[in-house]
Amino acid sequence: MTLAEQASILLEAIESELLQPADIVRWADGILVAMENPPAWIIDVSTVHPPDLEDVVRQLREHASALPVRRQVQVVVLAHDAGLLSLRDTLPKLFRVTILERGDRSLDELDKRLVEALVDWDFQEDLDVIEPSLQVRLAALFREYLTDAQEMAAVLGPKFRKAI
Repeated sequence: MTLAEQASILLEAIESELLQPADIVRWADGILVAMENPPAWIIDVSTVHPPDLEDVVRQLREHASALPVRRQVQVVVLAHDAGLLSLRDTLPKLFRVTILERGDRSLDELDKRLVEALVDWDFQEDLDVIEPSLQVRLAALFREYLTDAQEMAAVLGPKFRKAI
């Protein structure tokens, strides 16, 4: 996975309020140890002390590549599966990624099925009460999203690795 892809994943995690700037600094420190000649921006992120959200986000945005919807969803699903987000907290984040902020990025069949489930959730009378049949549907979708998320979990750090 390229550094640009990793930056994109970390940026999504910050925007979804799943990581803190200190987590990104630890990621950059790991890159410094692993690479013989790391790019200057990684050094810049590593040396942001105290870790400042604005500085970290700026650096990530400058070097991130476009993140497909699938990867954005996987970040949130990994957090849910690791126990960092309840289902009730997961669904609005997924709604934002797949419906509100998708832009012109295309959806594959799995993404479309997730959108349908999220629309069904959004049309419920009480969004805090998630129907059991919808919970089962979402759990099945989440398992599909997790099938190829190991590399992402490694980028996001130890608290996300519990999911895989």
